[in-house]
Amino acid sequence: MPLSYIVDTGGNRTAVIIPIADWSLIAAKYEDLKLLEKPEAVEGIKPSDFFGTLSKMWPAICNMMSNS
Repeated sequence: MPLSYIVDTGGNRTAVIIPIADWSLIAAKYEDLKLLEKPEAVEGIKPSDFFGTLSKMWPAICNMMSNS
């Protein structure tokens, strides 16, 4: 399967679709490319879990700022 390109309305190439077999060869050669793959979702942590964190830490932050 050859490479496929996605183009914008002006005909400019904006993305490329690589066959998975080719991608696997490239990823094996350049191990750091695996970092680009979507990471697993972390279960159990919600944004609301951080509610109030800054207000609890604020006095210590102000103290550090005034001492520097």
